Amino acid sequence: MSDLEADISGLDLNVSTTVSFAGRLMRLDTEEDVEPIVSAVKGCQRLVTLNLEGNTLGISAAKQLAKSLESCASVENVLFNNLFTGRLKTEIPDVLVFMTSGLMLSNARLNTLDLSDNAIGPVGMPSLLPFLQSHSCQSLHTLRLNNCGLGVGGGHLLAKGLVHLKSLKTLICGRNRLEILGSEAIGNALAELHTLETLEMPQNGIHSKAIEAICGAIVANKGLKHLNLNDNNLKTEAKTIASALKTLNSIESINFGDCILKTEGCIAICEAIIESNASNLKEVILSGNEIGGQKAVNVIIECAQQLANSSNQTVKLKLELNDNNFGDSGVKALSLALEQLIHMDIKYLFDMYLFETHIKHNSINCYSNDEGSAEEDSDAHDADQPNEANEDTIHRDDGNEFGDKAVADRRDVHNSEAIVEELTRKIENDLTDINDLCSHFVQISVDGFDKQTSKLRDEALIESEVCLKCAIRSDPNEFIAMNALLVYLGLLKDETGVYKHVDDLRGPLSAITHSLGLLTPQQKHVLRAFMNRPNKSIEMCGKIRHNLMQQLFI
Repeated sequence: MSDLEADISGLDLNVSTTVSFAGRLMRLDTEEDVEPIVSAVKGCQRLVTLNLEGNTLGISAAKQLAKSLESCASVENVLFNNLFTGRLKTEIPDVLVFMTSGLMLSNARLNTLDLSDNAIGPVGMPSLLPFLQSHSCQSLHTLRLNNCGLGVGGGHLLAKGLVHLKSLKTLICGRNRLEILGSEAIGNALAELHTLETLEMPQNGIHSKAIEAICGAIVANKGLKHLNLNDNNLKTEAKTIASALKTLNSIESINFGDCILKTEGCIAICEAIIESNASNLKEVILSGNEIGGQKAVNVIIECAQQLANSSNQTVKLKLELNDNNFGDSGVKALSLALEQLIHMDIKYLFDMYLFETHIKHNSINCYSNDEGSAEEDSDAHDADQPNEANEDTIHRDDGNEFGDKAVADRRDVHNSEAIVEELTRKIENDLTDINDLCSHFVQISVDGFDKQTSKLRDEALIESEVCLKCAIRSDPNEFIAMNALLVYLGLLKDETGVYKHVDDLRGPLSAITHSLGLLTPQQKHVLRAFMNRPNKSIEMCGKIRHNLMQQLFI
């Protein structure tokens, strides 16, 4: 206790309007524990900012501290981020009640409230809601609730508080698992405001109708300067977002990184920026959106040139285009046209480390599945048993022209070049998407594996090779096809949860070994790295896995 009291002597309370114990790592459980802070608050003649970031506050200590705040009507900035480390979720609601009650009783009018990095959750929001609706928050300009685990329920309660914050300029509530319903409620609430200048909602699982609600908020707040929706799914609503952007004349930064915009969405966004003549725009982030093609390159160049030549630009435009599908020619065209005009970040990734770091930016959102979950491991196949799971996991339509009848028809003529050419035409016509091609590659090789001989049937070898060749031929930067293939093999998790990975990989690994000559050295390097990782399904392939690894190291 004496050490903490000694720390207070270093605070110039007579001059400063701030009491800060930020980063002290203090565990405040009792009234005695919190006494140094209480003394500092009482000793500050005009307390404007109270910063307790990075400590941990318990119920008894909060009750005592709240009493000292009841006489601090001058408080404007409350920084309580990362304040509940090691606390039970049942403690946090009570602490919030005491602290907010003390502020309300003081008749303080807050400017800034930061509760980020606290496990408030849907359980804690009922304790915070009355404060947001009170006179103490009527003049609130900045509300930070980043990484608070609010969930859908917490999002709904936050929305009820937001409609009362008529002076709000900044809302930061990323990483809260708001999903569609929580984000939609917040979007609808923000549409009732007209003062917002900064909106940050990254990593919330936002898509579909929630995006429409947020667009309504964007349109209602025409003075918006900073918009961050990073790592949500804007794919289906990209044109809706683009239309909303046309209404913003003051926008300065846009962060749509990792939003699955695709090429079409990127073009819509850039065309909206061009049309709106957003001359104040200083930063645009479109990284990790699977953007490619000459049309996208052209519209990006036009958009960036217009912004760079704007009379309002006092600093160079910053444009981030990392981890897209421009390919060598696209990167060169963009660099040649823009590198002298703007600050552009456009990495074209090839090495394995960067591939793993950024792999979620490709055509299937996924995370590394290095060791697999216990549940996945328990599902590993028995080499002597039929793979019954394939009936549910790998299936075909009765009308699929690549089905059993087509296989049977080709059985005696599989070596014919004419048949291969015909098959290639059929696959290229019917399966134009890289993901579909890789999925079909796995289906064919699973269904075509003869468990009696432990070999892939000839017709399956031919069809799987054609599928893989078409997928690689369609890939503009080498890694999209590899990414999709790894997902369908179960070596990477499919974030969408749509695809169930295959337990018996003997057929797919046999097909890959047969078609290994189609892969580039970089693709082989990636495949080798993932094959070396602990994975029970891979390990149970025995000699087939060994043969593939031998070929990969040649």
